[in-house]
Amino acid sequence: MGTYIARKLLLLIPILIGVTLITFILMRIIPGDPVLQLMDPRAAKVDPEVAAQIKAYWGLDKPAYVQYLKFIWNALHGHLGYSYRSNQDVLKVILERFPATLKLTLLSMGFAIFFGILIGVISAIKHNTFIDVISMTIALIGVSTPIFWLGLILMYIFGVAWPILPPSGYGPGITYLILPSLTLGYAVTAFISRISRSSVLNIIGMDYVITARAKGLSEKIVIYKHILKNALIPIVTIIGIETGWLLGGAIVTETVFSWPGIGRLLIESIMARDLPMVQGCILFIALLFSLVNLIVDIIYSLIDPRVKYGRS
Repeated sequence: MGTYIARKLLLLIPILIGVTLITFILMRIIPGDPVLQLMDPRAAKVDPEVAAQIKAYWGLDKPAYVQYLKFIWNALHGHLGYSYRSNQDVLKVILERFPATLKLTLLSMGFAIFFGILIGVISAIKHNTFIDVISMTIALIGVSTPIFWLGLILMYIFGVAWPILPPSGYGPGITYLILPSLTLGYAVTAFISRISRSSVLNIIGMDYVITARAKGLSEKIVIYKHILKNALIPIVTIIGIETGWLLGGAIVTETVFSWPGIGRLLIESIMARDLPMVQGCILFIALLFSLVNLIVDIIYSLIDPRVKYGRS
C-alpha cells in the first residue's frame, strides 16, 4: 500500500503539469487582452507606453514559454502569483475561499450519501414495485433537472414566497447553507441512488446471499453484512467523483446563490481574464480531485480485502 500511494503521488506531477499547460494555452487563445483588464477603466484610450509598462510589470512582455516555466517554478515553491484584479496573493485568496466550498460540500455530500444509498437499497429490494418506480422517477428527475433552475425555484419558494430562509449570500449559521446544499445534494442523491440500486441488484441474486437467507439470518443482517458491504465499491467510486467535483467548487450553484467559494472565484477570474487566479484555482482543484481519488482507492482495500495494490 505504501508503494502504491507513493507511486500515485508521483503520478500527480505530470497530471498537474498537464492541467496547468492546457489552462495556460486556453487562456491565451480565447479572445480578449488581459492588459485591457489591467488598464484604468476611466482611460479614454489605451496608451501604448502605459500598456508596455503594465506588460513589463506582470511579465507579459516575455515569451509564453518563459511565463509558463516561471509559473511552474514558483508553484513548486508554493507561490501561485498575484491576481491581476486585486494584486492579492493567489494562494491566500484560494485558501480564504476554500472553507465556504468545504462547508457546502460536506453538507451536500452528507445529505446525498445518506438518502442516496437509502433510496437505492430500498428501491433494489423492492424491485419492480410501486416504491421502486417512484424512487427511480424521483432520481431521474434529479439527474435531468438543471441545477441553476432548481436553485432559482428553491430561492423563490423559500426565500420569496415563504421567506423562511436566506435566498442567497453567505453568513453565520446553517440557514445560509440549506438552500445551496439542497440544490447540490438533490442532484448528487439522484446519481448515488441509481448507482446504489444497480449495484445492489447485481449482488442480491448471488449464491452467498441466497445461502445467507436459507440459514435463517435476519433480513437486516443479510442486507447490511452481505449485500450492501459487497455492493459498496461502485457506490464509493461515484461518491469520490462527486466529492472531488464539489470540493473543486460547484460553479453553477455558487454563482446562483452568491456563495463565495472556489467555483465562483474561478468563473469570476475567467470572465476577468485573471490568468494567475485561473491557473491557481484549476491547479488547486486538480490537486484536490487527485487526492480524493487516492483516498477512494485506499477505501477500496478497506471494503474488500481482495483488492491489493503495489503490484502492477
